[in-house]
Amino acid sequence: MEYLESINYISNLSTNITRHRMEFMSELLKYLGEPHKYLKFIHIAGTNGKGTTANYISNILKVSGYRVGLYTSPHMEIWNERIRINQKLISDQDFASTITSVRNAIEKTDKQELPTIAQVLTATSLLYFYQNQCDIVVLETGCGGKNDPTNVIPTPELAVITKLSLDHTNYFGNSILDIAKEKAGIIKNNTDTIVYPQSNIVTELLHNQCLETQSNLYIPSLSNVNLLKREITKQLFEYKGFVGEIYLLGQHQLENAIVAIEASIVLSKKGYQITTDSINNGLKSTKWTGRTEVINTDPVFILDGAHNIDGIEALANSLIDYFYGEKITFIYGGLNTKDNETMLRCLAPIADNFLLIPYDYPRAVPTHELASIAKEITPNYKECSSIEEAIKLSLEITTSGIICVAGSTYYFKPFKEYFSKKRKESEKIEL
Repeated sequence: MEYLESINYISNLSTNITRHRMEFMSELLKYLGEPHKYLKFIHIAGTNGKGTTANYISNILKVSGYRVGLYTSPHMEIWNERIRINQKLISDQDFASTITSVRNAIEKTDKQELPTIAQVLTATSLLYFYQNQCDIVVLETGCGGKNDPTNVIPTPELAVITKLSLDHTNYFGNSILDIAKEKAGIIKNNTDTIVYPQSNIVTELLHNQCLETQSNLYIPSLSNVNLLKREITKQLFEYKGFVGEIYLLGQHQLENAIVAIEASIVLSKKGYQITTDSINNGLKSTKWTGRTEVINTDPVFILDGAHNIDGIEALANSLIDYFYGEKITFIYGGLNTKDNETMLRCLAPIADNFLLIPYDYPRAVPTHELASIAKEITPNYKECSSIEEAIKLSLEITTSGIICVAGSTYYFKPFKEYFSKKRKESEKIEL
């Protein structure tokens, strides 16, 4: 397949995670030479913070001198973003050729149904990382754990479970314990496990899983975090005598960094050559698209991938910390699988305006449905006919305030393209 053909192939596959079967993944990988059995892994599951934590750990290992595979989801602009080695995206040619190999292997399996996007991309990443001789792979689950295609791997060097909250309840159940049981499935026998501090009932469940699997459990102490300095572009902090710096904003990003530091400490005890300097340099070098990302400064224009209640609450708290008292215009688009009413109500106390946007995605909520929710919350809302209209209107009405995009991760590309084009035009004028 050529690159565009491979993208079309992937795009037309199912997203239904109830169809995930570990037996299929094992069979598929057998026809690919079982690449997962020749790799070492750090396996990461959770509701929020997975992608950031994965990037922190990947960068720490990279600056420590390791060849690091990184598999994450979803992508913000192009599919290649999901598969990286030392933060370099898989090339179009390698993406197409590796997916072609996976498709050919699928033809040899007992094909009772077409595979899902996650199954194909997981197999593609594992084959690519093996072919390129990665020393270690940081592997992020999709929205699951036990039944996620990534869980086909053998016992990892480290399992990491980030903050858990209610999300994807239509798949995993309506209680936090149901969610936790699914995520706990990545803890295999004798797995060193780092767990973000959770509620007592969740911690007990995860602790019991570690006891049953004879795994070591490590829980960072967030009370030991001391914020030294906070700016619009960075945060300086101290943790257990370690002084570090991150360029991602918000308390939640600071907490994700602490999880990554604890992971690094455990890895160093296992023999990985990780120093204090490499931890600090790895954290400082981490940038992650759509995570409280400032893409313009006059006015301040922020992209944030918050798309569930816990993520929206973290976003709201960050905006209060950084911009207390400022007028905030929210550009919001949501998915029909999310609790958009609760998320809009969470943002309403700090919102000056809501601009509601449509976008080309099968599960996107039409603006008139968002408007029917917004009108019960605030009179300051407007349905926009396009993302471009929302951008231009937001810039008109927010001359001395903050603009923040939230509600989904699937429509960030046009925002980044708009400001990229604007910067290029400005550079031409200056020349």
